Amino acid sequence: MTERATRIDLLGGERWILPGKPRLSVYSSFAVEFFDYAHSTVPPSTHDARVQVTWSRTLRRYVAERFEAVGTADDPVTAESIRGVPIAHFIEWACEVVPGLVRDDNGRDMLAPDYYALDALTSARERGPDGVTLALVAGAYRAADVARWKPAYRVAELFGVPPRTASHWVKLARERGHLVDSE
Repeated sequence: MTERATRIDLLGGERWILPGKPRLSVYSSFAVEFFDYAHSTVPPSTHDARVQVTWSRTLRRYVAERFEAVGTADDPVTAESIRGVPIAHFIEWACEVVPGLVRDDNGRDMLAPDYYALDALTSARERGPDGVTLALVAGAYRAADVARWKPAYRVAELFGVPPRTASHWVKLARERGHLVDSE
């Protein structure tokens, strides 16, 4: 998807602390408006869209609480045009564009490109799966999972290791208590 959100509404900006390890905070709810996503749907559509995304404490992930498609007189919203709307993708896209979606205990954005220092990632990769590395792996994995990214691929990308190695490190992080799911 090449377009970007036209407007982000944090709906009060309330943050919730998620149980588990490492500890994270997320926005409880937010809305994002998208413009011209025609190339992203089948059949193609030129509708604008607004998705309201809410953290589900039961499902432990972001879900679409409300989705609105806005048509025009020349391109009205129809049952056929709605069938091709990838609502799950809109949730993912919305999570990508909200700054500070997942924060650590110090309030730092865990999804920001500069959250992890390059030298820390390099030395972690060189050391292998020790306690420090697994704690970093756990934070990267959990933040990506909450944001509906592919968490093992995020670990592989950040640490510069093959996906299979990243998956193994995630498994070790769980086994050694660095990565504990929310209850």
